[in-house]
Amino acid sequence: MKTTVKSPYRPLSDRILAKPIEAETKTKSGILLTEDSAEKAKPELANVIAVGPGVEEVKVDDQIVYAKYGPDKVKHDGVEYLLLHEEDCLAVVTQ
Repeated sequence: MKTTVKSPYRPLSDRILAKPIEAETKTKSGILLTEDSAEKAKPELANVIAVGPGVEEVKVDDQIVYAKYGPDKVKHDGVEYLLLHEEDCLAVVTQ
């Protein structure tokens, strides 16, 4: 397992542990969004916290786009994390 942040879980095989990025509640022009509309507009983005030994293309600290229904959600000390297979990672954000 490769990790730089203290991780509450150790992913196995081709699993990735990631922390979802919160949806924006304000647009660039300053319009406040309701929680429901912010959730609908939210891209499925997450920061990678740890990767299992079978993961080949994703690294710790990458920002990823993931399949909406792919990850399992787990909570530890009130913080939500995602556990997903590498195949559920659709892209690595490069900018």
